Amino acid sequence: MMNGLEIELTVAGAFVIFAAVSWYLYIKGYCRKLKNSFEGEPILPITHRKVDIIDFYKNMVPSEPNGEYISIMLTHWYGNYELLERKHDYIQWLFPSRNVGVNPHAPLLTDETAKIIRETPKLKNRMKEAFEMMLNFYGMKLVNDEFKLAENYAERFRQLNQWGNHNFRRISRILLALKECGHNSLMRPWLEFLSHHIYESKYLSAAGSSFEKHWINTLDAEDRIKLEQYLKTL
Repeated sequence: MMNGLEIELTVAGAFVIFAAVSWYLYIKGYCRKLKNSFEGEPILPITHRKVDIIDFYKNMVPSEPNGEYISIMLTHWYGNYELLERKHDYIQWLFPSRNVGVNPHAPLLTDETAKIIRETPKLKNRMKEAFEMMLNFYGMKLVNDEFKLAENYAERFRQLNQWGNHNFRRISRILLALKECGHNSLMRPWLEFLSHHIYESKYLSAAGSSFEKHWINTLDAEDRIKLEQYLKTL
């Protein structure tokens, strides 16, 4: 039977071996990465990789981190309200912005990429599909470019009509993406629809502050004047 000193020496020896093996594996992995960087493109942190939003919209790359291809999102995520609510990294991919959001992995929108989406029917339509998926999530639908209540609006509006709801910030992002990527004609009608349920039906009264401080400001000058005229009729 080992005495106390022998036990301590055995434990210390095991720790030294563990540390040595761990260090060896680390150095081996580092050298492999270094070798690869000399043989091809440098291995960069995920936030510095040159991932283009167009590649995502063309279904060539998945969103990051731990994301999915846009074709999967637009089919299998539609109507999955729990997933759309709890995940926070997909909205920056579906509705790209010029500003960094909560997901630093998402590429920023540029003049060039916005122009490509606007002028490529397939990509432009994909953004509209993404918009309709989010409308369904919010309890709304688009029928012949007219906004209506979805069949499940009562349940969805109860979820949406909460003070400080993070979905209000999502709506701000969606509006800006629609404006940049060729769907600006949908913005004012959507805001008129939202304003009706903020100030008339009161179903979305909690969204009033976001509407007044942020959503209106996404419109161009002409549409803003028309929206303000509409608000006077409420």
